[in-house]
Amino acid sequence: MRISQLFAVATYVTSVLSCAKHNNHYSLKHKKRHIDPRAEPGKTDWAYEASYNWGRINPDYHLCQDGTQQSPIPIALKQGLSLEHLIKEWNYPDEVTGNFFNWGYGPAFTVQNEDQIWTQNPSFSFDNETVYLKGWHIHAPADHTVERHRSRAELHLVHVNAQGKERAVLAIRLDPGNKANSFFGQLPKMIGFNETDVSEEATLNHRLLLESVDYFDEFWTYEGSLTSPPCTEGIRFFIARPILFTSVQQMRAILGASTYSAREEQLVWRHRINVYLTCITNCPQESKTIMLNYTDSKYAGDERQPHVSMEKVDAHSPPETCQLMTQSGIAKAKLPWADLIVKSFFGGIFISLGPLFDLVVAGGAPGLRESNPSLITLLAAFTFPIGFVLVILTNVELVRSNMTVMMYTTLQRKTSVYDLLKNWVVCYIFNLAGCLFFTVIINWWFNFTRGIGCNWLVGLAVYLATSSKDNLSKIVGIWIPIWAFVALGYQHSVANFFLVPIGMFYGTNFGVGKFTYQSNIPVTLGNIVGGAVMAGAFLWFLYGRDDTLATKTGQPLSGERKSRGRHVANSSGSEGETVTTENHGRSRRDDSMV
Repeated sequence: MRISQLFAVATYVTSVLSCAKHNNHYSLKHKKRHIDPRAEPGKTDWAYEASYNWGRINPDYHLCQDGTQQSPIPIALKQGLSLEHLIKEWNYPDEVTGNFFNWGYGPAFTVQNEDQIWTQNPSFSFDNETVYLKGWHIHAPADHTVERHRSRAELHLVHVNAQGKERAVLAIRLDPGNKANSFFGQLPKMIGFNETDVSEEATLNHRLLLESVDYFDEFWTYEGSLTSPPCTEGIRFFIARPILFTSVQQMRAILGASTYSAREEQLVWRHRINVYLTCITNCPQESKTIMLNYTDSKYAGDERQPHVSMEKVDAHSPPETCQLMTQSGIAKAKLPWADLIVKSFFGGIFISLGPLFDLVVAGGAPGLRESNPSLITLLAAFTFPIGFVLVILTNVELVRSNMTVMMYTTLQRKTSVYDLLKNWVVCYIFNLAGCLFFTVIINWWFNFTRGIGCNWLVGLAVYLATSSKDNLSKIVGIWIPIWAFVALGYQHSVANFFLVPIGMFYGTNFGVGKFTYQSNIPVTLGNIVGGAVMAGAFLWFLYGRDDTLATKTGQPLSGERKSRGRHVANSSGSEGETVTTENHGRSRRDDSMV
């Protein structure tokens, strides 16, 4: 026993140290630099892991919830590509001096401009206006997906107008390749994301960066927003078609200095993808958007270089895993009291399914227990994790997993001891309440309560299937809850329309009246409570309150039609129709970090 305890302690300490060490292995000469506190994860009232409720936690962030041009959005190849004629008059010198630092989420660079005369900075023109480079920063993983593929990172070159207001972003996706990239080869050693108070002066050749993506000769463009609170709109995004490939070592350095900073993707609405905005009607021929079919792109196929996997398995590296744990802990610490209580209560209910399933399997085979007790123990244990699977997939709170996450973020000083104790105590109490509530349901063998349990699990199956992006995941998401309700003996009113009448046909001793009164009515009412309250209202309370992409009247804006699967908006850039698909969720950052 003593040896096993020592081994467990050693394993835990090793995991903590391995997670933490990537924050501290950078050494260079720094000088102090003020960082906006909104760029520091531990000092904000929002987190990337909880971007769905940014608009609820602060009225200044209402655009995060109500905006119609929020970023990022999913990119689909069928949207076509814009060509380089939209971007012109590149004025990027060979050398640009500025400060290299970490903005709290990854590597960043700000052009030196003490007088804030922006017209002296590197620039380019689009839509008959000129914008000037303010700096750049890196998101990990990438903000934008193309055909659901998300790159390891994304670099944003942030540009302002002559008055210093953010106006345009050149976005470049980053992935590991088979050789080093010359732009990243000139960077100083990376600064860890915990070292936001330090920076180093550097002179960089940004032409090397633009040459790596052929000066945006093919790209997607749309009207978007900041990808973090306050989610200000009016930002023009240009996303390079080619991916910039780094060496594996360079990518490891970038990710080692980064923490999770990808906002959930937003629904496509008024983004006007690949539309030339300043010329709406009666445009001269050279002003219209020149569209290119993806199959005609010179980057179609393998994107010039093979993608090199950094790992032998498709999983996060230890530093990346710990970054995700950090963001999860910060999000848990910032949960409102009501959300924490409801999530903890349902966490107790979900986790109860595991031991109940275990009892059903173990108690249903007394002969096997006598003849082969090890086998029945193994079979029962196989069903036990179902509760934890539902806890993770529905993102509710469980005190035993929070013990690890909250302790890690508290040791990192990203959350306080008060945050840790609040989370542990509330989760413990309401996990207990959820388990006791579930105990009442399973021991009160009326058809009404069995109907509640049935449709509650059916509602969860609908949620899990909706959250899945491929058919196999949908099947598994549906299978687990339905498997559970059948094995636990819960009642499904529609299934009973077949099961009970077929029993009546074969000579059962009750009639239609007894079936209706004792089975159909109570089971139907229980199904309503389970599906509408235990599943529908539960999901609305946690994720759906004030979440609308409509006007104040609750109706979509005129001239557009919004749907979850497809959005069509008439755009007159070339007297055609812009069709955008693959719309999903939400996303964004700080005024100076787009």
